[in-house]
Amino acid sequence: MAVPPEQLLYENLKQKSHPASLHDQLMLMMKPSLRQEFASYISQQAAIAGYKTLVPANLEKASNLAVANLYWYFQVRDESEDEAVAV
Repeated sequence: MAVPPEQLLYENLKQKSHPASLHDQLMLMMKPSLRQEFASYISQQAAIAGYKTLVPANLEKASNLAVANLYWYFQVRDESEDEAVAV
């Protein structure tokens, strides 16, 4: 019995992603309209951090894998900064 292509895609993404990012990648595949929210958050946080290449035009070209991983990169970074301020 052949493995469904969806399972192969999932296994491939699972190896490359944080669990929360993997969840979001799957959400972006099922509901592409969420991508705009993710891209907006990434652009805002990138501007704050001084990353000049993470602009909406470049994010439009990025894969769901890249968008979800960037989203979680900034989420984790923000949580770390919040914890540092609280201490």
